[in-house]
Amino acid sequence: MLKALFPIALAVSASIPAFANPIVARAVPAGFSITSITSSGTGCPSGSVSYVLNAGGTAISILFSQFSAEVIPSIVGRNTSTCTLNFGVNIPTGYRFTLGAIDYRAFYRLDKGVKMIRRTTYSLTRSTGTASADYEVSGILEGYSAHPDVFDNAVPSRCGGPDTLNLVSRISIDGGISTNGPGRGYAAIDSMDSNAALDTRFLWEVC
Repeated sequence: MLKALFPIALAVSASIPAFANPIVARAVPAGFSITSITSSGTGCPSGSVSYVLNAGGTAISILFSQFSAEVIPSIVGRNTSTCTLNFGVNIPTGYRFTLGAIDYRAFYRLDKGVKMIRRTTYSLTRSTGTASADYEVSGILEGYSAHPDVFDNAVPSRCGGPDTLNLVSRISIDGGISTNGPGRGYAAIDSMDSNAALDTRFLWEVC
């Protein structure tokens, strides 16, 4: 079960790159709301995820405490971690949206030659197709970093009505081989105050 924190005003970003389809960034239409949230997976087991929803239910940040992957030479560990989030949404009549990007904040500790690979996909229950975004970073690297994963093949929702936005995030560590042998790596979707944040960005169109 996800834990609600407190209402807070969060802005939906309009600074999104253009897509091949005609959907553009615009103000969130009246009547849109996020109605439910569930989580599952090795990266977000029950009790490990919280969320911050704004007062109008139109924007959300997800906070993780166990979304991590690690490679340690000669030690069996979890080099891949996956989290599935399902958002119930209410789409106002006459509008549709795509998910433009996801903003990740994460901590990395990667030896030389070690890679962190992140893949994010989303789909909508009433639509066909799956959008994806990929990001990769290599060591030597240690510290916190923020990066938006932009969906190049964004999938639009249907016009109006209830729907479910299904978001799947996967991080994995590739230990690689350097002159000193297999490397060590660790990555966590995490913020500087020990909880990670994943911010959603919506693009809207009249239909």
